[in-house]
Amino acid sequence: MRRHLSSVSGLALLLAFGTAPLSAQVHALYPGQISNGPGKLLWNGVNSSMSSGCVASNYSSVNGVCTGPYSAKFSFGAAAPTPTGPAYDIFCVDFSHEAYTNTSIAHDTYFSNLTSDLGNTRAGNAGLNKYKEAAWLASHFNSGNQSSWHGIHGAIWYIVQGVPVPDGDMTTWINLANTASANNFYGYDFSQWALATPTNEQTEGQSQEFLIHTVVPEPASLLLMGSGLFITLFGMGVLRRPEA
Repeated sequence: MRRHLSSVSGLALLLAFGTAPLSAQVHALYPGQISNGPGKLLWNGVNSSMSSGCVASNYSSVNGVCTGPYSAKFSFGAAAPTPTGPAYDIFCVDFSHEAYTNTSIAHDTYFSNLTSDLGNTRAGNAGLNKYKEAAWLASHFNSGNQSSWHGIHGAIWYIVQGVPVPDGDMTTWINLANTASANNFYGYDFSQWALATPTNEQTEGQSQEFLIHTVVPEPASLLLMGSGLFITLFGMGVLRRPEA
């Protein structure tokens, strides 16, 4: 049975996502779009630039994984030099592989803007809506509310790859993303997102695929997304009156 949130926790969820500036949640990379093409990714020395690093979450009896953003540096072009910074948050969409976070190796990577050709990504152009749902979910990571990261990131992995088996928190976020998709994501601007796909994992060991957020939304976009999330929560019955 799908677990519902109470009206109080639902309102808290809305306030956390609808009113908090995303500049405090997702850090800007480069202004404008990332053009499709090759480049390099270099891990930052700290797992995440969102304060305290990733939050460990157990998805089975044997595997413990981290949820939340990692941190990396980038350079672009066929002959891209080793990135020198700054470091920005990236979001794993690949539950089936490990990330080898060696800070001395610049990994060959193909960058694909989410509103352009996705032929070099793992899911290809057929996976566009999955990547959009994942990006929409990733925009809700909040460094001040890390307790939600398990459900958000589990939903991202399940939507893109079909694993792990959803629990109650993940199911709530999966349903939110599906409803957002059915409503055209409430006009959310996906030109602000790109994918980083490894191209030389055999020798470099960086096998996870990542979403990158390239620009912080304007306040008007935040209000629109907050309104959309409220409509979604209300329609799903997550925000509901106490029973008499």
